[in-house]
Amino acid sequence: MKLKAALLGATASLVLAPMAFAEGHEGERGRDGEVKIIYWQAPSIMNPYLSGGTKDLEAASLV
Repeated sequence: MKLKAALLGATASLVLAPMAFAEGHEGERGRDGEVKIIYWQAPSIMNPYLSGGTKDLEAASLV
């Protein structure tokens, strides 16, 4: 059982190693600092505790 766990761990580390060393800042996406949330309806309230839905909760969590 220990050999199986060791082989599984080694395989997982070999598979996930390229993701750990990937360069994440090559593109220009998201560099201007603006976050645009586009919904079909504008948020009603900017208080996350009184929000009634997803659009209100996500907009209020950014404040």
